This record gives sequence, structure tokens and C-alpha cells, in this order.
Amino acid sequence: MLARLWYVPDIFMRVMTPHSERGTTLIRALRSAAVCCGVATICMVLAASAHAGVRERQDEAAYLARGGDYDGALAILADLRMDYPNDPALRNDEIAILAWAGENDEALKLADQLEISTTPAWVANAVGKAARNTRQFDAAIKWYRAATTNDPLNLDSRLGLAMALADADRAADARAELKKIPPAEQNSTAVLLTSAYLFQREGMYVPAVNEYDRILAREPQQREALLGKAYALQALLLPGEALNLARANPGLLSETDMTRLEGDALALELRSAIQQPNQVYPYPAINTALAHIDDRLAQESPATPLAMQLRHDRIVGRTEANRTLEAIADYETLLAEGEEPPAYVHYAAARSYLARERPQEALQALETAEQLAPDDLEIQIEKFYALINLDREPEAIALADSLVAKLDPMVQEPGARVAVPNETRTRARIIAGMGRAYADQLEEAQEMISELLVEAPNNLDARYSLGNIYRYRGWKNQPLPEYNQALTMDPTLLPARTSYAVARIERQEYPQANVELRALQPLYPGSKSVMDLNEEWLLYRSWQLLADVDWGKSDGDVFGTDQHTVNVWLFTEPVADNFRFYLRTFDDYANFDDGSESRRRAAAGTEYRKGAWSARGEINGNRTEGGDVGFASRLDYRINDKWAVGGALEIDSYATQLRADRADIKSNLLTTDLSYVRNELYSASVGIGAQDYDDGNLRLALFGDSRLRLYNGFRYKLDGLANFALNSNSDGDETVYYAPKQSVEANLGVENIWRQYRFYDAALNHRVAALAGIYDQDGYGSDVIWTLLYEIEWNINESVDVAAGASQARRVYDGSPEDQTFFNARVDVRF
Repeated sequence: MLARLWYVPDIFMRVMTPHSERGTTLIRALRSAAVCCGVATICMVLAASAHAGVRERQDEAAYLARGGDYDGALAILADLRMDYPNDPALRNDEIAILAWAGENDEALKLADQLEISTTPAWVANAVGKAARNTRQFDAAIKWYRAATTNDPLNLDSRLGLAMALADADRAADARAELKKIPPAEQNSTAVLLTSAYLFQREGMYVPAVNEYDRILAREPQQREALLGKAYALQALLLPGEALNLARANPGLLSETDMTRLEGDALALELRSAIQQPNQVYPYPAINTALAHIDDRLAQESPATPLAMQLRHDRIVGRTEANRTLEAIADYETLLAEGEEPPAYVHYAAARSYLARERPQEALQALETAEQLAPDDLEIQIEKFYALINLDREPEAIALADSLVAKLDPMVQEPGARVAVPNETRTRARIIAGMGRAYADQLEEAQEMISELLVEAPNNLDARYSLGNIYRYRGWKNQPLPEYNQALTMDPTLLPARTSYAVARIERQEYPQANVELRALQPLYPGSKSVMDLNEEWLLYRSWQLLADVDWGKSDGDVFGTDQHTVNVWLFTEPVADNFRFYLRTFDDYANFDDGSESRRRAAAGTEYRKGAWSARGEINGNRTEGGDVGFASRLDYRINDKWAVGGALEIDSYATQLRADRADIKSNLLTTDLSYVRNELYSASVGIGAQDYDDGNLRLALFGDSRLRLYNGFRYKLDGLANFALNSNSDGDETVYYAPKQSVEANLGVENIWRQYRFYDAALNHRVAALAGIYDQDGYGSDVIWTLLYEIEWNINESVDVAAGASQARRVYDGSPEDQTFFNARVDVRF
């Protein structure tokens, strides 16, 4: 080709050959022109050849990209762009292939060189897709809208714009774009897929499934429709159906997705079982779901993602089914393997620990859960109970108060016209109030719950909680209306039912409590509140051993220099609900300057307890010598929650002084008393008594005492004490025993109570009391008396209580002071 360009035909040369000088010049000029034309022609041919080569390589890059070899395609385009950096076709191809390759940021960076108004629709679509992929939805909308402006009939641009608008939560605008598509294309696969995507973005999965079904009705193997339907079914909490769809279309989902769906199906079965209303023992639905999990775990390697998910869910299920020991074992195995389960697993394990009364381990699990999910209210509430059970009341109350403080009083649900009270905050307020009740701040707790009930009188949790507070304050009547109101509105409310039954036991209404317990036990045998109720019932049904021992010395011998008293009762279990029998032994000893005396008596009696009435009566007699048969009884009646009246009658009284008994003088005793208990903060009582000695002396007494809480802390409490006694003896100063004609005693003092620890039913308390007063005896004047006392009380568990103490006192008899040192011990055992 190049040779032909330079050849000049001979005829041309002959014609153009001149014979003169002018002709010679012309010939030279023509020759120059011919050379220039030849060079230009050569350049044009070379350029055309180079351009064809660029386009061939550009086509090769496009071919590679369509085959998925993006790296190879982009390498070719990079080489070409080095030589032709301003070639718009190369730039457009590179942008599109970068977007196909997922190099979204690079595609968007290169797109900055484009003029959006003149960019071809297919390039604008690629840029819009890259912007969508990087969640730059406004930019995506801009590019797609430009594409639809430049090419209104471009379906890809319209669909891309609709999806970008949906991504930007502009559902109405997205749907409007779809409506602009011509009717002939409205039922096309691409439009229906986009419509389904829009529904999914709105959380409307049922119509999304409908759109996918329309596609699959005519194209059963349309992969995008199958995949979209599987994901929509999963979102509808139908993982089983999604799994069936995937199994019917092998390869539709990855092995990982299939495994996840299988785990979701088992988890959903368990969650559905847990959420069934009125779950009762033996929790068949939950245990069936757990059995399916166990079966799948038996086929799975322990360390796979599916196995771990199922092991996590099994801990939750076993907790809900009250299989708490198994749940704890599973959880501790996970931790021992070095696994880090999600927050909900730690939370479930903590609930199992609390059910087994292991609050320290529960707190550790909850603190881990809190780190993973700091805003989870349920974790915070369970942490509150763990702190309460660890005797860390200030922290528990601070936690509950913080929950109340950070929650808005009113909330407005999306789409609602008016705001409503925040139920979550109401729940936190109840917990904050009950936290104070558990910390013995009962007055404040009552005020908080009562205030809440003014705002929400039908809140059942607050209603039965108020009943519980009334019980804690020692009231027997006031709790029942609260429980009854709650149970009228919801007869199945378990905490109200168990609290109601406990109140019945405390009111000595045993048959009614038994009916409730027998109804609840088969349904909720693993429930903590039912187990607590059962403990209360077993305590009532137990045998009981009571022992009270006092011993000490005095530097005077009015009542003996060495003294001891032993009182022991053994009660049988209840008979016919309201009766129980008992045996009693009583030992009283004193050493005098001129000898000693002891009284050893044994008794058999019965006790009656029903409703507001309590009565006890016994026949007693000398244990060693026989004879001297006596009788002792007491009757009490609870008038209402604050007032009670009682009385006692003793024939051959235990209260007969040993000096009198040594002289074979007996006495009979009759007393009556009236007590007022406002609540745990204040109480008072007054009584009168008459003791008739058979030597003719009649002792009359008027006595009373009161207690006022001066300081009511979480662990420390300080009570003010006051008591008085007025005595008279008809044969005063003429008897062989101490019997002043008249005497008056009055004391004031304080008692400090320190709870060292409390752990469920176990507690250790210390009491220190100091009293000082005046004792005035007719004929001897008055003098100062005082008492210092220390006592330790150990509640070992719900069945065993022991106490021991010591006291130092100064008493005055017939004008002579005596210093006394005494010790005491008490035991209360139920078995």
C-alpha cells in the first residue's frame, strides 16, 4: 500500500515534462504537491488503522467484562487510557466496568469528570448503581433522574430511580416512578422484581411475596424471584417455608444461608413455644422444640455456626422450661470452651442462676450482657434483682431510679395521633418502688406505688405490688382487696395468686391457702414464686422446736445470786388445719444466800389458730415430784390491722417467784393487754395483771411499752424505746418474797439494729440496746436503773433461727442496788 502511494505513472510524467525553464518550474511544483498529498494520505491511513486498533481492544475489554473477567478488562482500559486519557468512550466503559466489578468508589471518583446532563443513560445508570451500593442515595437519585431525563423510555433508568428512592425511604415517590412505566411493561419481570423490592424496603413482605409469585407463575426458575421470595419468607418469620423453597431449588442459597435458615427455623419453633400464652408445666411445646434442637445438634459438629446458634437457643429454652440446672451447665460449658455468646444467652443464664439462688454468678453474666447490649431494659431489670439478692440495695435502687429518669413519661407510636403513658417507664417505677420495699423502706415504697396507681389504677403489677407492701408492713387485712382487684381483672396473674395465697397463710386461713397452692403447683412447679409459696406452706405444716434459755449472776439475792431459766416447746405438725399439739418443759433455778430453789415442770397442750383468733392451753405439773397440777392459757384476737387484744390465765403460775415456791406458796395469774401496731415504724401496748398468791397477797400491775423508729437506713436502724410498770401488793413488805407495797418503774432508751448481711432467707443481725430510768419503791425512795444489752440473731435459713446475747443491768430492790450480768440463747427450728 505504501509503495502504490509513492508511484507516479509514466504517462503523467510524460505529459507533465516541460521543454522550457517555465515548464521545468511547473513540473517541480507539481512534484512537491504530489509528495505532500502522499504524506497526508499516509497519515490518514495510519490514524484510521490506529483508531481501529483501539476500538478492537475496547471491544475486547467489554467482552472480558461481560464474561466476568473484570480485572482483565480494566487492565486493557487502563493501558488505552494512558494513550488516550480524554477519550470519552474509554472513560465511559471504564466507569461501567468499575461499577460491575464492585469498585464503586473508583467508579464514582471517575464519574466526577462527567457532565451529568450529557452523560449517556447506560453510564448514568452505572454511576447511580455505584452510588446505591455505597448508600449515597441522594447521589444515586441524581444520576438516575438525569438518565430518565435524557432517555425517558429507558427502563433500567426508571427502575434504578425507583429503587434509589426506596433506599432513601421515599416510598411514595418510588412507587410513583413505577407508575410512569408504560402499561405494556408494567407486568414485565424487571418491573415486578422492582415492585417487590419496594415492598420489602417498606417492610411489606406479604405483597412482596405476591409479586414474586406472579413472576414464578410464568417463570418457575426465575432466580431473582426465587431468591427474593426466600428472603421475604425469612423476614416474615417463616424460615421453614424459606428452607423448603431453597431445598426445592438446589443452589439457590449458599450452604451458609441454608444453615442459617435451618437454625432460624428451629429458633422460631422455640420462640413460638415460649410465647404461647399460659405456659404451664411440663411446658410441652418448649420441650418439643428443645428435643428438635437436641436432634439437630447430634448431627452437627459442635463448633459450627449452626451448632453454636442452637446451643445458645437451648440455654434460653431450658431456662424458660425451668430446666435451670441444665441451662447453667450448658452456659458454663460454653464459657469453659472460650466462647463469647451474645447478650441474650448471658441474660438467660443469669435468670437460671437467680432461680437457683446464685445471684453473684447471675450478676457476672448480666454485667457481661450489659456490655454487649447496654440499652436492653430486661438486662437492667434482672440486674436489679441480682443486686437486691446480694444485699446491695442502694445500688439496686439507684439502678431502678436511673431507668425511670431516662425514660420519657409519654410515648407516641408511629402513626398514632396522641401520646400514651410509657408502659416501660411505668414498669421501671414499680421496680423502683419495690426496691425500696425489699430494702425495708416500706413507707416510701407505699407512697411511690400508691402514686402510680392514682395515675394508672388498672395497672395489675402495681396493684398486687401494693398488696405485697401492705403484707411487709405487717398488715393482714389490707393486702386482700389489692390482690382481689388484680385477680378479678386477670385470674391467671401468677404473682398475684401466689402472694394472695401467702397472705392467706399469714391470716391463718390455711384451707384457702392450700386450695390455691394445690391449683398452682401442677401448673407452675418450677416457678420461683410458687416454690416460695410452697416453702411457706411447708413451714406451716412442720414440726417446731422452740428453746429459750437465760442464765446469769447478781451481786444481790433478792431473786438469787445464780439464776437460770429453760423453756422448751415441741409442737407437732398441724392437725385438722387449725390445731397443733405440744409438749413443754420448764426449768427455773435460783441460788440464795440461805439455799437454792428450782421448779421443774412439764406440760402438754394444744394450740388453735384460725383467722383473727389464736389460743393456747396446757396442763402442767411438777416433772420430778409429781402433783401441783396447773393450767396455763392465752387467747389473742386481731381486731384489725392495727389493734389487737389478748389475755392470759395461769393456775399455779410459771411466774410465781422461787422464794415463794420454796415456801410452798403458789399463785394464779390473770392478765389482759391491748396492742397497737401502726406499722413497722411505731408500736405500743398496755396491759393490766393480777397475781393472786395463796398466802393472801394480791399483786396488781399496770404496764406498757412503745417503740418508735428514729432512723430507718438500709442496714442500720435506730429505735426509740420506752416502758413503764406500776405494781402494788396487798401484803407489801410482809411476804417472804419480793413484794413492795407500791413501785413505779419508767425507762427510756434506744436500740440499734445492724444487719450485717442478708442472703435470701439467711440473715445476720446485731442488736445493741441501752435503757435508763427511775425505779421508785414505796418507803425506799427512787434510784437510777439501767440496762445494756447486746444480741446477735442468725437466720440460718427459712427453717432455723438462732440468737444469743448478753446484758448488764443495775436494779434496785428495797433501796439496795444490784448489778446483774445475764446471758440468753434462743433456738427456733422447724422440721
